[in-house]
Amino acid sequence: KSVMLFVGAYCIRPGRAQHAPTVSDLPIRPLRVNVLAEFPSPHMMDFWEAFHNCEDVELRLFFEKPTVSTKSWGRIAEFLNAETIDWSKLSIADKVRWMKQVSATTADAWILDDNYLFWEHHLLASWMRRKRVPTVFLAERTYWGRRRSTGVRDWKNMVYRASKKVILPFLIRDFDALACHGDWAVEQYKDIAPDRYVFSTEYYVDLDDLRQIRRIKKLSNDHVNLGFCGGLIPRKGLQYMVNNLRIISQFSNWQLKIAGDGPLRRELESAMPSKLKHRVEFMGNVSSHHMKDFWRDIDALLFPSLFDGWGMAVVEALAAGAPVVSGSNVGAARQYIRNGYNGEIRDVDNSFLQAIVPILEAPEKLNELSVNARMSVKDYRPEIGARDFIEHLKILTNQG
Repeated sequence: KSVMLFVGAYCIRPGRAQHAPTVSDLPIRPLRVNVLAEFPSPHMMDFWEAFHNCEDVELRLFFEKPTVSTKSWGRIAEFLNAETIDWSKLSIADKVRWMKQVSATTADAWILDDNYLFWEHHLLASWMRRKRVPTVFLAERTYWGRRRSTGVRDWKNMVYRASKKVILPFLIRDFDALACHGDWAVEQYKDIAPDRYVFSTEYYVDLDDLRQIRRIKKLSNDHVNLGFCGGLIPRKGLQYMVNNLRIISQFSNWQLKIAGDGPLRRELESAMPSKLKHRVEFMGNVSSHHMKDFWRDIDALLFPSLFDGWGMAVVEALAAGAPVVSGSNVGAARQYIRNGYNGEIRDVDNSFLQAIVPILEAPEKLNELSVNARMSVKDYRPEIGARDFIEHLKILTNQG
């Protein structure tokens, strides 16, 4: 008869090797991550879908608005575990009750939307601190220098930015970690909050449709379509282009397409030299459905923004194979543009358009720049960004 030895709860038979289960043999519980955001945005929804598709994560989304009021955004995939309310229709008491209900949801970590002035974020962070559940704040680079805008409200903006510079370090102390949109933002927040866990993420959106746009090889005598994409507001810097079109007026091989609208449109149209009006097309607001046509039609993007914490148009242009000339205070440009390789970063002033002159002189230069543009964002994919973010969460929650 075989002799059976019982050690604890495990039975060991002579002649057969038996091993007690180790920690590595046990099933790993998924990381439970909750997100509190203002509204569903296409700049992050593809990212949350990729986040959800990671097998080692359980994701739950809470949105305070069905959509942003000025955009037709808000698509939420049916497979996502998401709850949306109309925050604007709730009383203060109802908001607090909803927040209390949200905070009771089991989570290993919370991710909070990128507006540090929302009281509900700080309330949730304080409650999570008591539960020892880490909170991660999505932080875009902020700007508190003087912008070169004009108008009677400029002094108010200066006071606001000066106040923000003082209070920001105190506000972000409520959060355990800062997930910054790009390395440029990481630099700023490491300086502001040296005692916090700071890492880089990005505004992720699926750009595969733009990567499939076919580029026709340019010849030396070909036409060049230039593009601008953004709101027609002082901060976007379009006035520095329109007011200095004389720099490229000597060339006859270009057209400028302006996608976007805003309060400066009439002023910009009036400032257009009459002999160049036929070369500039103000397209107005272009729907997201038709933006692929815009990216297909342009050969290079001009992005003279005075400041953009990220600047999604830069990444979209690169994915579409269009090199970018960008202002220096743009997060995505600092992340991806290398001068002479896939575009150029330069100061936004009256000489901004000088950067496009070499291309107008030799359009065939676009061929190499276009290939390089796409190569520079080959790893810009929601699934890669989600995986990297999750690894940081595991470190933060001691599960890495």
